[in-house]
Amino acid sequence: MVQSTYQDQTAGDQNQSAQDQLAPTHGDLPFERPLVFYIGHDKAFYLQRTQTTDEETFTTPQTLLERYTDRRILPPVVLRQGESGMVKFTCLFLNYDGTPFDLNGLLASFEGSDTDGYPIVTDEGFGAVDAANGLLSWMPGREITKRAGHFRTAHFKLETVDRTGISITLDFDLHVIQNAVAWPKPEAGYLSEYNRGLRQMFEMQRIYSDSMQHRLDATELTIANRLQLMSARLSQMNTQLGNIQNAIDKNDLLTKSGAKDQITDLVKQALADGTIDINDIIQQADVRSSISKLAGN
Repeated sequence: MVQSTYQDQTAGDQNQSAQDQLAPTHGDLPFERPLVFYIGHDKAFYLQRTQTTDEETFTTPQTLLERYTDRRILPPVVLRQGESGMVKFTCLFLNYDGTPFDLNGLLASFEGSDTDGYPIVTDEGFGAVDAANGLLSWMPGREITKRAGHFRTAHFKLETVDRTGISITLDFDLHVIQNAVAWPKPEAGYLSEYNRGLRQMFEMQRIYSDSMQHRLDATELTIANRLQLMSARLSQMNTQLGNIQNAIDKNDLLTKSGAKDQITDLVKQALADGTIDINDIIQQADVRSSISKLAGN
C-alpha cells in the first residue's frame, strides 16, 4: 500500500544555488541506533506535531525533557535524497512500563507528511526481527526519499490484520538531506526516553555526590582545625611538663616522694635526739578522745 502525491522535483533541483552545489560532501558517518517507541503515549498527542501549541502540558515522558531544552527532541532518521532501499533501521517498540511490545499479528505502516505537507502512507519496507520482543526493521522506500527536506510529521502505525485495533507511535524526526550535504550527527541532539531517564538519574547522582563531597570537605576541614588545636595544646602541655621536670631536676620543687623522704628523715632525727618522745602520754581527755575517733576506736 503506497500513497504519495508528489510533483516533479526537477525544477526545484535546478534552482539549487551554487553554494549548495559546492557544499562539502565529507563529514561524520551517521551513528546507528535503534528507534525506540513507547506504545500508549499517542493518546496525549491528539493533534499533529505541527498543529499543536500546548505540547508542554502533555503528560508524557517528553515532558521530562522540558527542564533541559524546553522543546521536544524526537528520535532522528537521516536519509539521502533518492537513496531508497539502501538504509535499514531497527525499531524497538515498548509498552508504557518499558516491557517489550508484542508485534505478533500486527501490521506496521509509515504515515507522515513531507516538508511541503504532502501526505505519505506506506506499509512497504518492514521486516520482522524479533516480533515477540518488539523488534522490527524498516527500510524506507523511494516515495519517502524522493523530496529533500524535513518531514513535518512522521510516525508508525501498528494495527491488527482485521483493522480493528490500532496503535500509533509518537512522531520521530525524519530528515531527507541532499546528496551534496554532509551527514549530520543525529546522536548529538537526540535523547530517547530511556536516555533522558538515565540522564536525570545521573544528574541527581551528581548533585548528591557534590553535596556529599561538600560535607566531607567541611568535615575534613573541621577535623583538621581540631587536630591543629589539639596539637597546639599538646605542644603547650609538653612545654609545661618540660619546665616542671627542669624544676624537679634543680630541686626547686617539692614533690610527694621528696616530701615523704624529708619528713621521714626529720622524724628519725627528732627521735634520735629526744625531741620526740614516743613514751609521752597525752593527758588531755579531749585530745585523746579525738585521736581515738580518728583511729576508729
